[in-house]
Amino acid sequence: MRMTGSRPCLLLNGNSPALAALLLIVLAQGCGRGLRLSPEDLHSAPAQLDLRAKPELAWTVKLRSPPAALLPLGSQAILVTTHRGELYRINLETGLRDSPILRPLRKAITAQLVAGEQSTLYIASARGQELRAYDLLRGKLKWRRKKRGVTGPVILTDGMLVTAGLGGEVAAYDAGDGRSIWRRQLPGRIYRGVWGLDSLALILTDGGTLYAFRTRIEAPRENDGAIDHAPLWQRELSLNPTAVVASGDGQLVLGDSDGNLLGIDSSGEEPQFHIRLDAPIYSRPVVIEGRVVVATAAGEVIALQLESGLPLWRVQGEGLVNAPLLAAGGGRGDLPATIVVPFARGILLALELTTGRELWRYDLEGPIALASLTSGGIVVVGRRGELRYLQPPLSRGLQRP
Repeated sequence: MRMTGSRPCLLLNGNSPALAALLLIVLAQGCGRGLRLSPEDLHSAPAQLDLRAKPELAWTVKLRSPPAALLPLGSQAILVTTHRGELYRINLETGLRDSPILRPLRKAITAQLVAGEQSTLYIASARGQELRAYDLLRGKLKWRRKKRGVTGPVILTDGMLVTAGLGGEVAAYDAGDGRSIWRRQLPGRIYRGVWGLDSLALILTDGGTLYAFRTRIEAPRENDGAIDHAPLWQRELSLNPTAVVASGDGQLVLGDSDGNLLGIDSSGEEPQFHIRLDAPIYSRPVVIEGRVVVATAAGEVIALQLESGLPLWRVQGEGLVNAPLLAAGGGRGDLPATIVVPFARGILLALELTTGRELWRYDLEGPIALASLTSGGIVVVGRRGELRYLQPPLSRGLQRP
């Protein structure tokens, strides 16, 4: 990572009125004494992390408020958002916070996305009824929009930010200036946000209806307002409203607490597969290399063929899994894929994707609330707000000579 003062700095600050004075001070000091990130740092890929060897504990810190989400920023930092609406950055080399604790929306943050190509942070609050975009290179607010109920994932595609709200509204905004491009009011509520598949935005409502919208449309002229954009197709699914969703390899995979697991492609026709597992699914699956890996509340980890749903291997683990599964390696890289399963009681289990063979297990000696990959290791959050950083031995040797 480059530390030269001539490089542009990556700030995680906004210029809302309450933060204006702080922002001016930080800019005057050249991003302050905190961690400086170049644009290249933002583009590092956690997927190419080599997790075949058992990682080692680099550090443990106690956070003042349990995180709601962890967003990696290159190899040296992670952005923490909390249930209180706090936003701050942690240096992965030291485990120390290296930015102010900000509350830009004054409410809990219910959706967040870091877009590397645009060097932009998008955040929204369902209670605060606001959507904001921050320019991370300049440390300033790009745009804001009043927006009710945005929650769950948002996606950035074709130059548009697509959002979904609890009240059933789906909307797309110009990623650069926040101009409204299209919208649609759906019946029912939306709990799981928006998922991208090919050139489609997919939304699941609480009634079990899956809607697909084309994202590539001609943008309206400035004074025309947002287009009322009809869905390309919709399909009724036998799923409950709190389904977990994953996408990849041209398919959407959905699982629910009744044990249903479905694979849907971009055509919206009959599911590629629909199977019923013996236990609830609370953890977001992994879709990689033509396979889907799913974990159940009973601790079973199952790999299936993505096109047919036929099982490839099964591993019995350590009880409940309710945090998303993690995948490292694979894809277009040279590393074989590794699946890391975070069991709620405190075990991380690493499995070889192709065979299900156990590579290692790590006992954190306490429950796991959340886990996230960075390009250098695994960040794990405990139930009491402890943050641990685990690094493969080779990675630690390179970063800590």
